[in-house]
Amino acid sequence: MLQAFLMQRALSLVCALLGGFGVFCVIYSFSEPQVAAQALILLGAALAVSYFTQKR
Repeated sequence: MLQAFLMQRALSLVCALLGGFGVFCVIYSFSEPQVAAQALILLGAALAVSYFTQKR
């Protein structure tokens, strides 16, 4: 049970990091347009991790 709790918290941290870097890339893409693709990938990965780790 403890391992499942720790894994869920670790995935939540990964999701927050990916989302944070994604938002940073979105803001930075206004001055460097090629960063927009990286922002979409990071935000999509954060969304996927969040979606598939939800408790049902």
